[in-house]
Amino acid sequence: MSRLIDAPDRTPSPVATVDDPTMDAPTPDPRPGTYPASTRVEVRNSFDGSWSQGFEVAEVTAAGYRIRRSSDGSVLPGEFDGPDVRKERRRSNWWV
Repeated sequence: MSRLIDAPDRTPSPVATVDDPTMDAPTPDPRPGTYPASTRVEVRNSFDGSWSQGFEVAEVTAAGYRIRRSSDGSVLPGEFDGPDVRKERRRSNWWV
């Protein structure tokens, strides 16, 4: 004799979504002016989001940073927001 077992309903429950505009907004730099002039930094590439080395802070402004390219000393046009600049990370592989 076969018995039927009541199986739990396997249909997925709907996912709740929250419409919170603050979650999509970039977070401002909590420490404006953290990196003084001549600090070696990396700059976020606006094309693909990667980080590029070989830069230093030329000037700290009210809007962010003016950046100088270390290779030729040229100051890049425009200003960079705090989240687009971070202190240069040193490689752990000194032989590379």
